[in-house]
Amino acid sequence: MKKIEVVTRPEKLVGLKEVLASHNCQGMTVTSVMGCGRQKGYLPEMNFTGEDINLLPKIMVFVVVEDEQTEEILADISTAVGTGKNELPKVFESVSEDKDGVITVTLTNNSLESSEDVDIMFTNEGDKYSVSEARYIEGAMDAHNTFEAPEVVDEKDFTAYENTQAGVKVTLPACSVVTLRLSK
Repeated sequence: MKKIEVVTRPEKLVGLKEVLASHNCQGMTVTSVMGCGRQKGYLPEMNFTGEDINLLPKIMVFVVVEDEQTEEILADISTAVGTGKNELPKVFESVSEDKDGVITVTLTNNSLESSEDVDIMFTNEGDKYSVSEARYIEGAMDAHNTFEAPEVVDEKDFTAYENTQAGVKVTLPACSVVTLRLSK
């Protein structure tokens, strides 16, 4: 099973529901959210100027689908509600700090072909942090573990990083998830 999350304008909900119904999707969750895309919330009728970011009403739709349906459903969703600028960001990041001050940085490279260089920079005391643990997962985008093949996707030690004066420089392999733990 795969979870699909779609963030789009409220007026696109009817088309999205039609796509999901055509694939016999049984349930969905819809929430109201605020956000903006590449245009920073600019609408021509608003006579917007400057670098301000304008948050607009959006909806977020969650649906869980069978693995074998995922590719076709995503293609149909893109056609039905997409903007024509179908570029997924290459790198996603998530950062958290635990009670002991250890910072965990998770970086995902969605590029199927190319590695990506990322600089993690600290605004304060960056030179005092260093990588205490580094692990990664890489492989085919659709790779997954099953009960029959539990080690298709396996976590490995990661060494393609360098501590710098301001933080850490990382080279993410194509189609990978890297987790770094940074300690003082």
